[in-house]
Amino acid sequence: LETLGGPVALVEELTFAGFVDPATEKLTVNDKPFNVFAHMVAGKLPQPAIEHEQLALGDYRSRFMICANRQENDLHWDSGDPAWIPRASMAKRHRFLTVRDLHWRWFNMLVAGLVPGELGGIDIQSAIAEVEDMKAAALGFAKNVGGWSGNVGLYVNIFGHSNVNSMFVHILDLSALGPSFEFQAFKNCPLDDVLSVLREEATSATRQPEATPAITEQAMKRRKVSSPCSFRGTDDATSLKAKLVGRIPVMNDAASYHEARRQLLEELGGAVALKQELLRSGYIDEATGYLTTGTRPFNLFARCVSGELKQPGMDAEQACLGPYKEHYMVCSNRPENDQHWDSEDPEWLGKASMSRRHRFLTVRDLHWQWFNALMFGIVDKDEGGVSIAQALEKVLEMKSAALHYAEKAGWGGANGGNAGLFFHVFGHNSVNSLHLHILDRRHLGPTYWKFEYKNMPIDAVIAALREAVKTQQTRGVLEK
Repeated sequence: LETLGGPVALVEELTFAGFVDPATEKLTVNDKPFNVFAHMVAGKLPQPAIEHEQLALGDYRSRFMICANRQENDLHWDSGDPAWIPRASMAKRHRFLTVRDLHWRWFNMLVAGLVPGELGGIDIQSAIAEVEDMKAAALGFAKNVGGWSGNVGLYVNIFGHSNVNSMFVHILDLSALGPSFEFQAFKNCPLDDVLSVLREEATSATRQPEATPAITEQAMKRRKVSSPCSFRGTDDATSLKAKLVGRIPVMNDAASYHEARRQLLEELGGAVALKQELLRSGYIDEATGYLTTGTRPFNLFARCVSGELKQPGMDAEQACLGPYKEHYMVCSNRPENDQHWDSEDPEWLGKASMSRRHRFLTVRDLHWQWFNALMFGIVDKDEGGVSIAQALEKVLEMKSAALHYAEKAGWGGANGGNAGLFFHVFGHNSVNSLHLHILDRRHLGPTYWKFEYKNMPIDAVIAALREAVKTQQTRGVLEK
C-alpha cells in the first residue's frame, strides 16, 4: 500500500467511488453505493431479530455492534449447492462485529494505524489497542450470547479481498463449519495474525516505507478540492476498472465492446471519470495529458515508445513496419515468456506468450486518448481527442501496420494472413498503454485459450466503431 501511494491514494479512491464523504471523512450511508455495515451502524438497516444479542457485548456495545447475515444465507450454511456455497454463512453460528466509529480509518483492517494524523488517523499503538478490544468484544459476545461452543474463530477480509467497504470481523463457531468456510479460506485472515503484524510494525524502525512521491503528492492536492466527477460504486467496486470487469466478465466481441463503451459514457462518468482514475494512479501527466514514462507506475509500452526501455533485438524488426514505423512500434514479450509459449504449467499459464510468435504493436502518440481501445473516439475535442470517425481510421491503419509487419517478418500467408490481432479492453487489460497483440494463429498456446474471454479481435472493434459512426451520421441527418 505504501508503494502504491499510501492511505492518501486509497481514501481518494474510496471518495471517488462514493464510499467516503470528503467533508466529514466518514463512510457514506447512501443507497448508492450501498455499504451494508455502515448502514446498520447508522440505523438505516435495523435487524430487530438480533437486537437482544447486542447485550452480549456488555460494556463494548457502545463502541461495537453485532450484525447478522441474511436469513437465507444462515439457513443454507451447510449446503453443498454451488449456488449457495459462495454466499451462505460460513458456519452454523456466524455473526459479524463492526465498529460504531464510521471514520474511514476503520473501513478495513488494511489501514489500521496507517492513516496520517492530518486525515484523522491514530497511531499504531492506539490501533493495536482498538483491535485488541475488537477481539475481546467478539469473544465475549460468543461466550455470553448462549448456544456457542468454546471454539470460536475470528477473521477479517483485507481490502482487495473484501466485498464490503466497512469494517467487519467474522465471528464463527468452529465446531460447525460449512462448505463456504473452505471456499472463502483464501481470504480469511485470522484476527490474531493482524495483531501480530501490527505489534511487529510498532516495534520496527522501518514500518513506514517511503510512499510513491508522485502519486501521494497528486492525491494530496486533489483531496483539497472537490472532484468534478466520480462514479457511484456498486458491489463495493472502488474503481471503474473493477466495475467494468464485474459487469462485463467476458469482453471478446463487438457487442461486449459496444456495451463497455455505453456503460462508461452513460453510467460511469465517461472519459472525464476514467481520466481521473488514471491521474490518481499516476499514469497521466496532469500538465500535458500524456502517459507517464517513469518507473512508478511502470507503463511498459509507453516506456518503450519514449526510449526509456530498450528491447534487445527489436530495432531490426521495426523495419518490417515499412511506411508505418513513423507512427507505430513493434515490441516483444520477455524472452522467458516466449520460450514457454506452449507450456501448460500453472506457473506459466497466463504470463507466457499466447503463440509461438507473439508481438505487440503500440502507437508512438502517447496522448492518453490512445491508452486503451475502450477510449477510441470518446475523449472530447477540447481535451485533444479525435472523433469516432478519425479513431476508426487510426484503428484501420493499425490493422494494416500489423499485417504488413507479419508479412515482412516472414510469418507466412498472403498479406500477413496468418496473424491474429487482438486488444485487451480496459478492465481486462494488464498494461495502461495501447498494445495490439499480433499472434501466429497456426501455433496458439495454452495462454491464448486462458485469455480467450478477453481477447478482443480488432475486427470486432472496427465493426463497433463503424456502427457508431453510422449512428452519428444518422443522428446528424435527423437533427438537420
